[in-house]
Amino acid sequence: MNKKKINLIILALLSMSLHTYANNFKANGKIIWKETKNNYSQLNNYSLNELANLLSDEYINSKTKINKPIRENYYKVNLEKGEFEKTIEFEERERIEKERVVKLNSDIDKTYALKIENWNSLIENSKNVNAEKNSIYLAAFEVALGIKYGSPRINDVKYDADKEKFDIKLISTRGSLQKRLEVPVKIDKAKLFKNLILGEYYTPYVFIEIQNNSLHFNGIDVDLSADSNIRNEYKRASGFDTVFFLEKFISEYPSSQYSNIARQRVKMLKGETNIRKELMKIALNQETIEKKSGEVKKYTEREKNNKIEREQQERNFSKLGSCNIGNSIIHKEKWNTTTSSGNIIADGLFGAATKEQFVIFYEGIVEGFVGEKVKVTINDYQIKQTKGGKFLQPKTNRSYEISKHADKFIGKTQFYLKSRCTN
Repeated sequence: MNKKKINLIILALLSMSLHTYANNFKANGKIIWKETKNNYSQLNNYSLNELANLLSDEYINSKTKINKPIRENYYKVNLEKGEFEKTIEFEERERIEKERVVKLNSDIDKTYALKIENWNSLIENSKNVNAEKNSIYLAAFEVALGIKYGSPRINDVKYDADKEKFDIKLISTRGSLQKRLEVPVKIDKAKLFKNLILGEYYTPYVFIEIQNNSLHFNGIDVDLSADSNIRNEYKRASGFDTVFFLEKFISEYPSSQYSNIARQRVKMLKGETNIRKELMKIALNQETIEKKSGEVKKYTEREKNNKIEREQQERNFSKLGSCNIGNSIIHKEKWNTTTSSGNIIADGLFGAATKEQFVIFYEGIVEGFVGEKVKVTINDYQIKQTKGGKFLQPKTNRSYEISKHADKFIGKTQFYLKSRCTN
């Protein structure tokens, strides 16, 4: 079979699909939207252009903001002759110390010279970075496109044999980007074309051009020579994910669409796409920052809501009810206690004792008012356990001396603030 590539021209209408998501581009040029495995969920709040700006600015700053190294302070000879030390002994000790200091200071000079050499190299590289801002931004935009929208996918394909055109729906794996494309393909190639683009291992390479502050989708490449054997061989080679197996596949199938994908992967494995790799690291770092910021925000909001809820519970807990004379009101009192596990050592060292909390509900009758206070006579009470162990029977409360405590208030007059009344 003759090997032939068809460039699928995507309608200009598609160039508008991302325009609302990104504008004021920093550069003009061509990029590729392709398979993206990374998922940076925390960066979804950025627009496409904001994310590209963030990545490119961070990259350029890391390469251009270079501080000149500072030489370490030299060592000095600072010896004193001992009271009981002979001059000849001191001079020998001083000689040895001077030799040691000279060597240390020589090492400082050598280290500093290497740092200066490296610094000069970085300065030269930074000049190149400034000169290549356009290509750096395009690389950042390509990375941002993958982060924001994931990978391109063929979703739906229909062929009009009379018009000899495919109606294709292109979607993104993230971000809900989708568009229908009208692609002309001769009828004798149509079946092969459809089988290929709907194949399990096919991922379109979408060629995009940034021009005059808008995105133009120029097309995708499809290799009609690719058959099932080539796809299977590529799957096997990419499974090893090593330069050796990928280059072996490329040498056997140099014109295959899958060889183009393999070449991209080989470049990445060999470190030839250093800019892209560093941009991905910057994105990962920003993802971590955004995630931590989100977690702090959620924690702060949760703590704020919990505080409001606790305060509301405290207010409700202190309420007496309607304080009209003759009405029955409820005064609540918390009672905290601890039940031993039966082992004093275990209680002290391991906290084996059971911590428990009870609430005593005192029932009283409103007798009248004295200034800003309500006069109440207590006539009954109930005890409920709210924390720890099994709920106790009323008779068991005596063992905690809770009832003895509550008994003291029966028939007694108590005064409570009017602000605790609900009326």
